[in-house]
Amino acid sequence: MSNFEEVCLLSCESWVDSFPAEIPKHKFSKKHTEKMKEVFQTEPKENKHKLSKKAIKFILIAAILLSLATTVFAIPACREFIIEKFFNHSEYNVVDTSDAKDVTSLNLNYIPTGFEKTEEYKSDDLYANAYKNTELYFYVKKYTIDTNIGYDTEKYDDESIIINNIKAVYFRSDNEVNGIIFNNGEYIFIVDGNICKDELVKIAQNVK
Repeated sequence: MSNFEEVCLLSCESWVDSFPAEIPKHKFSKKHTEKMKEVFQTEPKENKHKLSKKAIKFILIAAILLSLATTVFAIPACREFIIEKFFNHSEYNVVDTSDAKDVTSLNLNYIPTGFEKTEEYKSDDLYANAYKNTELYFYVKKYTIDTNIGYDTEKYDDESIIINNIKAVYFRSDNEVNGIIFNNGEYIFIVDGNICKDELVKIAQNVK
């Protein structure tokens, strides 16, 4: 649980604890009661229960957690993009780039066995790392969301794949280099090199 969630829960509990031990029963007017009967079917009197402070506390905590979860899932995981085809290459462009922001970090949580980072490049528009293992190599690049990405499709057509529930593009070139392009709603990522597709997918699944 994040610090923000813990603070919300503690605040909620403190608020509920401030309630009186017995919540006074509110008496509605006769007119209000008659109107409500037209909307709801009343339950038998013996089946009605007064909520305790503990029950109210659990209901409020559940409501806060549901609200937080809804907020998280409402964030788009991927922005719409278009692919423009040319005679010897294609270009990947994100449609909405109105709030593009600088690249400030690049993290990779999976590196194939035997590979070591050999190069690193940083700028406001791009972070890039190179990894090598004898004759094999791959690059991991993170671009701003408004970057135009060109890639080779002269000999092979690209194909759609899924990376962490996000639609991505897999491409190959005739010099044994293949790659994956996708965006996470904030940045565009490219993983490419002369390693197999399965390893590229694992790397793409673990880059942030």
